[in-house]
Amino acid sequence: MTLLKNSFEVVDILPVDTNSCRVIGRAYDDIRVGDVLFMEDTTPDHEMEERQFEVTAIYFHSVWVTEINRGDTAHLTLAGEVIEKLKYGTVLGKPTL
Repeated sequence: MTLLKNSFEVVDILPVDTNSCRVIGRAYDDIRVGDVLFMEDTTPDHEMEERQFEVTAIYFHSVWVTEINRGDTAHLTLAGEVIEKLKYGTVLGKPTL
């Protein structure tokens, strides 16, 4: 299990297709296109698993950008295999160094 640093809190989710969605929320850390964000999830056997989502686009103040800073509110387009696991209030993280 990787130690994660809180990086983005999800406040709304807009499905794009089966493997991607746009999430609206606030950054707790700098985020760039290409970053991989993780979510801890519980399996049916009550074991912890990490789900990962790649940031494929960032929409900030009506402009597509390549990065946002801590404290910014933005839309992130995420790609991953279990998009349906994302929920309101989910906090996504990046591995600590």
